[in-house]
Amino acid sequence: KREPVTLAEVEAFNLGILSENNKPQLYFWIGYLSYKKMSDLQKAQLYFEKFLEFSSCRPIDFLDKKAKAFLSEIRNELFKTVL
Repeated sequence: KREPVTLAEVEAFNLGILSENNKPQLYFWIGYLSYKKMSDLQKAQLYFEKFLEFSSCRPIDFLDKKAKAFLSEIRNELFKTVL
């Protein structure tokens, strides 16, 4: 019952860190929580896209592959809801 509040706190905490430091992997983890725990596809898509944008100067291979796979899944789900 407390999980939604905790997830919002985790998101706010990580966004605070991102406002002061270049840690693109935090976008990945916020996207992951948005996707897998909050089921918020739009928010997850946004954060995975930001992760890929900001990590492009120094790729993080494993996370890049996972983010691209999750984005593909998300886009497929969003496409289904449009039809």
